Amino acid sequence: MKKLLLILAALAAITSASAETFKFKRADLDALAGSIMALDGYEKACDQGPGNPVRIIRENYKLGQDARSKLAADLAVLLPAARAVAQKLDDFKKEAAGLGGTYDPTNPVHRAAFAAKATPWLNNTEEFGLSPITNDDLRVGLESEGRNPIPISVHQQLLQLRPAAK
Repeated sequence: MKKLLLILAALAAITSASAETFKFKRADLDALAGSIMALDGYEKACDQGPGNPVRIIRENYKLGQDARSKLAADLAVLLPAARAVAQKLDDFKKEAAGLGGTYDPTNPVHRAAFAAKATPWLNNTEEFGLSPITNDDLRVGLESEGRNPIPISVHQQLLQLRPAAK
C-alpha cells in the first residue's frame, strides 16, 4: 500500500504542471475518487462457442495518451482527502455517542448530534490542484466504434474535472 502511495505521489508530481484548481464539497470527494477508480476497467462476458461456458474477462478502458497518469495523479490527491473525510465523520459519530459510548444510528439523539456537526462540515468546499480530464482523454462512446462504454454515473462524476472554460 505504501508503495502504491509513493507511485501515486510521483505521478502527482509529474503531472502537477498541468494541474488546475478545482473546488469540491467534502461530501463529494469519496464518489469522485470512486469514479476515477472505476476507470480501471470493466467485466465482459465472452461466448466460448457451443458446449463451452461463457467466460468473464476483464477489459481495460482504452484511454487517451496521458489520461492514466492524469487520473493517477488526481487519485493521489483525492484518496487521502476522502480518507480524511471518513475519519472526521467517525470522529463526529464518537462525539455524538458521548464519552465511551457507541454510536447508534437508530438513536434519534445520536443522529441529531451527528447531523448537527457533520452536515455543515460536509457542505464546505476545499480546493484541490488536479489535472483536468477531457472527453478525448476518456474516449467515451460505443464499444462497437472503438470507444469506451463508461457508465453514465461514472462519466457524470468525472464531468466535474472538466477544464475551466477560457
